[in-house]
Amino acid sequence: MAYTDRITEDAKREIVNILNRIVGVEYRFIVNYPRSIDQMVTIEGVEDQQLTDDLERLGHESGLHLNTCVQLITRLGGTSIWQVQPRDRVIDLEARAEDQLASERLANRLYSEAAEIAEDNPAKSGLLNKLRPSPDAESDPVSRTETIRLLRHMADQELTHERILKDCLATYRALRKTSS
Repeated sequence: MAYTDRITEDAKREIVNILNRIVGVEYRFIVNYPRSIDQMVTIEGVEDQQLTDDLERLGHESGLHLNTCVQLITRLGGTSIWQVQPRDRVIDLEARAEDQLASERLANRLYSEAAEIAEDNPAKSGLLNKLRPSPDAESDPVSRTETIRLLRHMADQELTHERILKDCLATYRALRKTSS
């Protein structure tokens, strides 16, 4: 059986569900990184330009990830669903950073899982599919290859975010010790 460079409809639905989980994670990043900077500088008086720049980078890139997820959800025929949990504005920064680390790992795992689903579910191309294409075949510009590449790239970026956040946490702890 020959396959096309498309993803099965069932796999698309699974990927959309995973991406919707990621949307919530990325949104929390967008909200929490600036809050962390604000709390660190304004409330705790800890100032380090590199640390601030790194946290701003993480927040910015999370915004890009969120936009990419929403666009991919739409291109796969889904609807983005935002399920965001309210968070306290001022909390223990180390606890927030540890929570963010766990969330960066979760985002990496989810992007990787979505890529595996795309890899494992190519759409079949047969005579029947050529004669009777799916109703959304013309509006489905998403190739399986491009989807896998994009999801793997996003997973790799989450690994980079995890490394940066670990460095930020170590810097923050060191600065807290010296300011105490």
